[in-house]
Amino acid sequence: MSETTEESENLIIFPRELMECPVCMKTMKPPIYQCSRGHSVCSECFEKLGSTNANCPTCTTSKLTQTRNYSLEDIAAFAKYPCQNEGCDEMIKLDEEQKHGKVCQFRLVLCNCGENVALIHLREHFKAGLASDHPFYQINGNATEYIPVGIERPLGISGELVILIEFEDELFAVRAIVDYDGYVTFCICHYVTTTESNDYAFTLGIGSTTDDTNMTSKFRAHADTVDDNECLCMPWLSSNWLKKKNFLDDEGCLIVSLSIQK
Repeated sequence: MSETTEESENLIIFPRELMECPVCMKTMKPPIYQCSRGHSVCSECFEKLGSTNANCPTCTTSKLTQTRNYSLEDIAAFAKYPCQNEGCDEMIKLDEEQKHGKVCQFRLVLCNCGENVALIHLREHFKAGLASDHPFYQINGNATEYIPVGIERPLGISGELVILIEFEDELFAVRAIVDYDGYVTFCICHYVTTTESNDYAFTLGIGSTTDDTNMTSKFRAHADTVDDNECLCMPWLSSNWLKKKNFLDDEGCLIVSLSIQK
């Protein structure tokens, strides 16, 4: 019998609702504690409630104890649950949930128009939307794409503009952010869809509209994150400084050059 067949026969399909903590409603993971009557609570809520000094949130009459619910912990270790992203049919273990969430093609991405779009539909969504709110570019090979970014107006609904980039069938996002003080920054992230990450080299730059003055940032990063806090950023640039140095075109757009190499 193959390992895959054995794993399939040992698979436990367990309703996620039966593993929900009665306090936070999240799926309980080991360690799982219980009261003297057997009602369970997750470890995080166990600590927040005051450990053994708190009443059980389910029966409210007995105290929580240090006793672990090993039966539920065993189920949590072996059971697989359906991915919570609508449209995804993957069955995943609890300890694989975070890893899968970073690569799930059905995870939601906030678009400039305010709509949450499943990643698998993001390309089509940008192509079908208004160009001003859905800038989409394709970069082929070592070509450099020149992208106009209008920094004189509010960007998107959250103060930033997401520019979708397609390179070798992979999707990247260039985030252009203008804060209330008129400073501009750019971030790049890769919308990964596999568990394997690859190295990508990015060259991001801006140039003057009247002479050869330019600013270029080159970096290399593992494209394995969609976390905004882990995106790479260019140095902050003042919009007033950009105007003075003629980095803005007649329409108030900053021309950003981008190339990607694998």
